[in-house]
Amino acid sequence: MGETLNDYMNYFEIGFKIRLIEERMALGLPVGLYIYEGELSSSISPRLFITFGNNEKVEFTLVPGVLLTFEDYIGIFPGVNLGIGLSNNLNKWAIRPEIGYNGCFNFGVGPYLKFSKVK
Repeated sequence: MGETLNDYMNYFEIGFKIRLIEERMALGLPVGLYIYEGELSSSISPRLFITFGNNEKVEFTLVPGVLLTFEDYIGIFPGVNLGIGLSNNLNKWAIRPEIGYNGCFNFGVGPYLKFSKVK
């Protein structure tokens, strides 16, 4: 059988990060909403961001974590993502595509904007 548009899941997420080591490691705690076949479920996804790179235009991020979903039961899905930050000045902004696995393969892309003063 072929896949249809209804075979896909949409996921929206918003969260924050706490810096542990300047420019190298942070702890994130996003909350999210899954939409699949007209049903909604919520989630939290604690994760650790480990960043590699030594220039202002490209950096790589390894993101181990766990996805906790809340429906009629609590789903626990450990996983890992790999992301890349692309910008002409990573200290101000970046476009961040990411791919990973946490019970299913996932792909996303999002903007990063730094609101604090750049030193």
